[in-house]
Amino acid sequence: MMSSWDYYRWKIQKEVEKVAKEFKSLLEELDRELFSPALREKKEFREGFVYPEVEVHERSDSIVVEVELPGVKKEDLELFVSEGEIELTAKRRVIEEISETEYTRRRRIKKGYYLRLKLPTPVEPERAKARLEDGLLRIILPKKGGRGFKINVE
Repeated sequence: MMSSWDYYRWKIQKEVEKVAKEFKSLLEELDRELFSPALREKKEFREGFVYPEVEVHERSDSIVVEVELPGVKKEDLELFVSEGEIELTAKRRVIEEISETEYTRRRRIKKGYYLRLKLPTPVEPERAKARLEDGLLRIILPKKGGRGFKINVE
């Protein structure tokens, strides 16, 4: 017969094994995402694209993603939405050079933004809406399956 101490030790060991397994799975996914040959070959990363600032808000019926894209025009933005992720490429056409009599000043500007974001729950991509205003892209993604509704219990 197992003592209470042995039982708790066994229970703790099982929980630690479960967490270790989940952590290993996350590390493997991170390795695939960051170090895959396909990602290294992506044109966006070779040409100086950067990750934009992002906020994700989950509502009862939708997911709202806000992406900061200063200097980006609507026509220079590509956005792809699937059930489980969004992918965004935005190019900037900003050139800043100030020439004065004794010196020229140039400001280095990254060429654009790249974002690939996994969504917390599946969405309906065909119903997604996006709006770019003052450098802020707001994407509204309706959750798959829609909203639940209240049922009266008899």
